[in-house]
Amino acid sequence: TIADGFTLQEIRLHPYEIQAVVEEPENGSLAGQVLCIEAFDENGNRLNLASNSASRFIKMEDSQLEIWMFERPKNAGCVTLYVLDEIKWLDDWKGYLYSENPWTGEQMMEFLESNCITSVEVDVQ
Repeated sequence: TIADGFTLQEIRLHPYEIQAVVEEPENGSLAGQVLCIEAFDENGNRLNLASNSASRFIKMEDSQLEIWMFERPKNAGCVTLYVLDEIKWLDDWKGYLYSENPWTGEQMMEFLESNCITSVEVDVQ
């Protein structure tokens, strides 16, 4: 469970992407909850999104699936996905992205591990 009515349903591995599938209540979204998903490989490299939008939606009877898609790394054995509250970490994240001395991937992963709502490590080999 990620948030009230939100569940990380599965992680799908495809040849060129990794998909984090979140089941949501109807008319809900992670964006509305101000939650997002970040992904890093074991080497501290942040995974790029695999599409122009952060996620896509699939409607179901009384819920919907929100699918976050990341580029699958070529030389990584595992990937860690972090679910984050954007309101709480946004300023720190901007510091990571835009400062003159940005954090290393390892520093960001330490920050995410201690501040995320939940995380999951996935073997991608």
